[in-house]
Amino acid sequence: MGALPFELKGFENAHLSDHQEFGLKSVDSNSVEGRIDLPLEQYNLAAGLLPAGRLGVATSGPVAWSGELAFSGAGSFTALVVTLGVDISRKMGPVRVGVPLRLGFVGGSANLGKITVLDGYTAPVKLQDGRTFREGDDLSANVSGGLASAGLSAEYWVAPNLGLRADLSFQQGFFDDSISVTATEPLPEGATETAGTERNSTTISGDDPAIVKPDLSGDPVNMEILGGSWGAAVYVGVIWRPSR
Repeated sequence: MGALPFELKGFENAHLSDHQEFGLKSVDSNSVEGRIDLPLEQYNLAAGLLPAGRLGVATSGPVAWSGELAFSGAGSFTALVVTLGVDISRKMGPVRVGVPLRLGFVGGSANLGKITVLDGYTAPVKLQDGRTFREGDDLSANVSGGLASAGLSAEYWVAPNLGLRADLSFQQGFFDDSISVTATEPLPEGATETAGTERNSTTISGDDPAIVKPDLSGDPVNMEILGGSWGAAVYVGVIWRPSR
């Protein structure tokens, strides 16, 4: 467990509309325009530390390859950092001190709930190239970008297979300047998602002209996404290695 530095700015409330296909209902009452609310502004996060968990796997030895996933779930928003890298370490008695070096990506995902077309508008929302957003689909908005980190680690082995580890890393990760919005078909009633579950999805980028201002117009929303994960991340936890 630990703390993940995180910031997200630039989300704006918007609508998703197929006005390019069917015209604006605010201009022509006979239009069959479809329109969905995208309440994104509430997911902006000021710079700070999020409580986070981390899972990882690694080889052993003075130069060890490592893969890690750090995550923080705050309500309907999830922050993620996924990295690959190497630990360069030296053993001193029961303690191993190292320098972890990592490259990867930082991401954030906002769960916007089930799609519901605005009152008076037509479902589903049908965009160009056959892209369709249907009522009842699960709607999400996502941001991502690259990340690099370096730091210090210390491991104390209390048994041959069980130890404690503390990490202090300094990371720099920045989001790309756009978002993606995805609709995913829901699971059948009573079903549970497994590793083999296939669910169809439709994704559009944040600069798509279908993402418009929430004033019933067709004016585009030019969101400039800022933020990422930079600063000090701290984790403490338990490590285990299989018997040899």
